Amino acid sequence: MFSEFNSWLFYLGIFSGSSYLLGLISQSQKKKTFFYVVMTTMALALPILMAAYRSCGTDSLTYMSSYMRISRMSWADVWESIDSFFESGHRLFVKFLGVFHSVRIYFGAYAAITLICLFVATKYYKGTAIALPMFLLYFLLFISSFNGMRQNFAAAIVALAFKYIFKRDFVKYVLLIILATMFHTSALLMVFLYFLWQKEDKLLPWPILFFIMLVFTIVCLNLDSVLGAFADHQFESDSLQRYVNYTDNTFEAKNRDFYLKLLVAGVVAWHHPRLAKIDKRNSFFAYLVYISTIIGLAGFINPTAKRFALYFSIASVWVLADIPKCYKDHHSIWVARLLVMLYAVARFTIVAYVLGQSHLIPYIWILPSWAQ
Repeated sequence: MFSEFNSWLFYLGIFSGSSYLLGLISQSQKKKTFFYVVMTTMALALPILMAAYRSCGTDSLTYMSSYMRISRMSWADVWESIDSFFESGHRLFVKFLGVFHSVRIYFGAYAAITLICLFVATKYYKGTAIALPMFLLYFLLFISSFNGMRQNFAAAIVALAFKYIFKRDFVKYVLLIILATMFHTSALLMVFLYFLWQKEDKLLPWPILFFIMLVFTIVCLNLDSVLGAFADHQFESDSLQRYVNYTDNTFEAKNRDFYLKLLVAGVVAWHHPRLAKIDKRNSFFAYLVYISTIIGLAGFINPTAKRFALYFSIASVWVLADIPKCYKDHHSIWVARLLVMLYAVARFTIVAYVLGQSHLIPYIWILPSWAQ
C-alpha cells in the first residue's frame, strides 16, 4: 500500500503519462499501422492495469464479494437470480468472467471496456486533439469507475450512444441505451436526450430547454417528496427498489463537490457562444453540463441520488477541452489549457485526497484473503 501522498503521485503519473502518450500517438502520420495500434494499446493499458490491481474504493469489496458469489453459481442459478431485464447484463458478464477465478481480470475487464468506450467516443468528437480531453477524462470520470463500476460502465456506453443523436439514428441510440440499462437501470433516463437535438443541427428552442431545467430543479429540490410517493410500492427489480429507498437515509449530506460543478457550469456558460462556434455540438454538451449541475442539488438531500449526474457529466470533458480553442493568441491558449488541467487535478485532489471521498487514496493493491 502506498502512502497517501505517493498514491496521489501514482494517480497523477499514470493518468498524465497515458494522456501524453495518446496525444503523441494521435499526431503520428502513420495511422492505423501495427505500431500505432500497439502504442495506443500500451497507453490505455496503464490506467486499465491500475484499475485491475486495485482493492481500494468504497464499493470494491462489495464487487469482489459479488464476483466470488456469482462465479460459484451455476448458469441455471444465475438465470433464476435475475429479477428483471434491467442490470441483467452485469450478472451475466460477471458469471462469464467467473471462469477465470480472478478478481484482477474481473476489475480489468470492466475497466478496459469502460475506458475503450470513452476513448472511442472522445476520439470521435476531438479527432487528433486527444491529449487534453483524455487527461480530463481520467481525472473527472474514469477515476470514479474505481468505485461505481457498473454505472461508469453504463455511462461509457451512453457516451458512445451520443453520436447517434447527431446522426439522427433513433434505433441505434435506443439500442445502446438499452444495453447500458443492462448494467445500471439509471441509464434509462438518457432516452429523452435524443429529442433535444433537431435535424437542423441545433438544440430545441431555449424556452423548452429552460422548462426542462426547471423540472429537474424542482425534482431535485423535492427529492424526498418525489421518491416518497413510491415509498409504499414494492418493485420486482431490486435496483428500482433501491432508488425508492434512497429517502431512508437520514445523515447530513454536505455535497461539497456541488460548488466545483457550479464553477464549471459558470465557466462553460461564459464561453458558450464561442464553444458553439467551434463545434455546434458543444451547445448540446454545454446544456448537459447545466443539467448535471442541477442534478447535483440532489446531493444536499442524499449523496447517492446525485450519481444520476454522471451521464451528463461526460459532456464536461468535451466542452472543457475546447475552451482553449476559444482564444486566438498563443499565450491565452496555453493559460486556458493549463487552467483546465489544473482544475481537473485540483478537483481530484480535493475530493479524493483532502476530503477522502470514495476511499481512492491510499491506493491499495493487496486483496483480502477470501478474494485471492
